[in-house]
Amino acid sequence: MELLPIAQTLADSKQFLNEPLCAETLEMTVNYFGTIGYDPPWIGYYASDGSQLVGSAAFKGKPKNDTVEIAYGVFDPFRNKGYGATICRLLVEKALREKPNVRITARTLPQGNHSTRLLLKNNFQWAGTVNDPDDGVVWEWVYQRKPGSFNLQPVLKGELLTLRPLEHSDAGALYEIAADPLMWEQHPEKDRYKPEVFARFMESALHTQCALAVIDNLSGRIIGCSRYYGLNEIKKEIVIGYTFLKREFWGRHYNTEMKKRMLNHAFTSVETVTFSIGENNMRSRRAVEKLGARLRETTGGSVVYALEKNDWQAKNEPAV
Repeated sequence: MELLPIAQTLADSKQFLNEPLCAETLEMTVNYFGTIGYDPPWIGYYASDGSQLVGSAAFKGKPKNDTVEIAYGVFDPFRNKGYGATICRLLVEKALREKPNVRITARTLPQGNHSTRLLLKNNFQWAGTVNDPDDGVVWEWVYQRKPGSFNLQPVLKGELLTLRPLEHSDAGALYEIAADPLMWEQHPEKDRYKPEVFARFMESALHTQCALAVIDNLSGRIIGCSRYYGLNEIKKEIVIGYTFLKREFWGRHYNTEMKKRMLNHAFTSVETVTFSIGENNMRSRRAVEKLGARLRETTGGSVVYALEKNDWQAKNEPAV
């Protein structure tokens, strides 16, 4: 299979003008790149499998801040035949040939589907929920050059608690915790106690393969969850978030031990850990400040704190 470039104008794209499968996308693609700029190879393509066109592919503009977004689709007659995975791979390979250190992202609907499964198979990791100016709330995914270089779902054992990969069977017990409205008083998503809202949260936690269940060592019960996500191999940075604990365990060193275990694991592979927190969630902000994290930026109703490996290790050196 190969990617055939779409020219800058319709007049120069004559080879596709009479292709019925291109009717919906050709003019749209030409107009789109007329708006944002035409900078090969960061353009649109059709995917050809010998004598037939099977899908479309594009970079959504040239890289900005060393990041480029890809998009692709398979024409109806050729779906569920493995073409999507190949088109995705060809886009990634093209991007890395042109700019070896570029960060490659993709966006999907905020729910598990064929597209998200395809990205997972192509070494993309879930990077969180973002607000796309064209598509609204979406999931963002980031390509990982070294799949498996960071274990997003380790088993981490402490004195008070153990973290392990979240499982489908955890849903009921976890919702019993989340159903308490007081849990979410300071959280941006204050209605997460509602069954339908929590169901969406649980689906993303399970489908994105990066969530951890928090188990109380004394009782063996699940008492909360957390996630690693948004691994940036170039900056050697990862995010810890989507954390909550049952209220009866607040203020009892459980959160501190959980974060310490997660930070120690993270700093075996990265140099910086960040925390994205609702701007008004003062409880969580104070908790990460106590760990040594420093405010990096405020954006869209959230604040981002960063903790550097050197600062963490200096503060947590074992006593001699």
